[in-house]
Amino acid sequence: LEDVEGEFSFTQDDVQTQDELFLLSEWETRGKDFAGVDASLTGDELAAAEQEVWDEWTINVTGATENEMSWTLNELLETFESETKPLKIHCGENALGGSLLGQCMVTGIPLSAIFEAAGADMNADYVNLLNAGGQAPPRTLNKGIDYSEAMLVYEIDDERLTWDNGYPVTIWDGAVGGPANIKQATGFEFTYGEP
Repeated sequence: LEDVEGEFSFTQDDVQTQDELFLLSEWETRGKDFAGVDASLTGDELAAAEQEVWDEWTINVTGATENEMSWTLNELLETFESETKPLKIHCGENALGGSLLGQCMVTGIPLSAIFEAAGADMNADYVNLLNAGGQAPPRTLNKGIDYSEAMLVYEIDDERLTWDNGYPVTIWDGAVGGPANIKQATGFEFTYGEP
């Protein structure tokens, strides 16, 4: 085996489109229900309803903060600098070598910027991730997580999210499993003690 020569290389530049990304639920219908959009709408009527959802959607940062804050999506885009970068997503139950993972070119706002603007207490015990369907599972605040990698994503491939991918905005963190990537995010509540 001493004479064996080889070369190894890899790339993480490959990305998928929204349509190619794996889906584990029928979020399109549920998401429209949560947002109050008639699932039977199509064409211009659906586009108008989606724009109304976009214009009225708010993101709140509450609890252990210096300033509890609330922004509409349009205010977020005016206030914070967006970033576009490839981020991966995987199912928490993805088997070794499984297909329940993907990487997309996403555009969003780093959570660290939002948390900093609200003066969120990063020494809190939990951050409750809130969405249109209610409260998602609370996440223990891991002091080692770089929240500049986690984003509030509103576009994939320069197009707004589909309903299946959490329109109008999704929490996307490549460092954790899919269950922590909350669709239709509405905010963050920082807490001490019990979540």
